[in-house]
Amino acid sequence: MNDVIYIWYYVFIDEDLKKRGRNPQDYEIRGYSYDENIDFNEIMEGNDDNGLYVGIIDNELEIIYYKIEKHVWKQGNFKESNDEIGLEDENHELAYEQMTAMGLKVNSGFKFGADYRVYSENEEHAPWIVIVCNNEMKWLEMARAVRVSHAVKKNLVFWVNDAWITVKWIRL
Repeated sequence: MNDVIYIWYYVFIDEDLKKRGRNPQDYEIRGYSYDENIDFNEIMEGNDDNGLYVGIIDNELEIIYYKIEKHVWKQGNFKESNDEIGLEDENHELAYEQMTAMGLKVNSGFKFGADYRVYSENEEHAPWIVIVCNNEMKWLEMARAVRVSHAVKKNLVFWVNDAWITVKWIRL
């Protein structure tokens, strides 16, 4: 996508924030089109301890905002892994091994449209759902996952390029 379009995104988002009574200087927001591929390397490079705000512009020129942060797992208390989990590829294996090494209980996340649901304690319901992905995801796919996680009251965590990130829909 060319620089003129990205500049338009920033101007459009700036105006939207002002309409919402927000000061655009209070946020580092990047703008993208809903049908663009996500560049996770770019997202992670710009993601400091305060997180990164992203404004996704759809085909009706509505803007949906997300906050993206690095995710840090807390140590869980599970000693055994779930051998019945299907591990599709090397990325799924690596993510699964990292989670179980931290004492997290990992179950299938299929019923939530995710790869895994994850527990750290003996919770009745998993606090997290995890999607293992590569750099092939579009913002539209992310929006779907965020929408489901929000509806089922789960924290959405992505494992991408050996990093963990949390994505949340926010109302600005």
